[in-house]
Amino acid sequence: DDRLMEALEFAGLGAHVRNHHKGLDLEISDGGHGLSIGQRQSIGWARLWLQNPTVVLLDEPTAALDQTLERTLVSRLESWLEGRTAVIATHRMPILSLTNRTLILQSGRMVVDGPRDQVLAHLAAGEGK
Repeated sequence: DDRLMEALEFAGLGAHVRNHHKGLDLEISDGGHGLSIGQRQSIGWARLWLQNPTVVLLDEPTAALDQTLERTLVSRLESWLEGRTAVIATHRMPILSLTNRTLILQSGRMVVDGPRDQVLAHLAAGEGK
C-alpha cells in the first residue's frame, strides 16, 4: 500500500484517495468511467511510476491536466526523469522544460532540431515557421 500511495502522490492523486471514504479500495470501473480525463491521465502517471522504466515515450503527457497539476507534475518529473531517456511529443510549453533537445515537426517533416533553449529562441524570433 505504501508504494501505491507514493505512486498516487507522484501523480497528484494522493489527496483524492486519502480524502475518499473508500481510500485505496475505491473501485475504478473499466475504462475509468466516473473519473475526469485528467484523473485518468494521472492514473497513467502512477502506473508509469510503478513500472519504473528506463525509456519513457510520452504523447501529450499533460494535455488533460489543469495548469496547477501540470506544474506540479513537471516539477516531480524533473528529478524522476534523471538517468532515463524520454521522448516527448507535446504542444504544451511547460513540459518542454524537461527536455534538453527539441525537434519541431511540421506536416510530418522535421523543420527545426537543436538544444531546447536554442530552438525556443529561434521560435521566439519568429524563425522556422
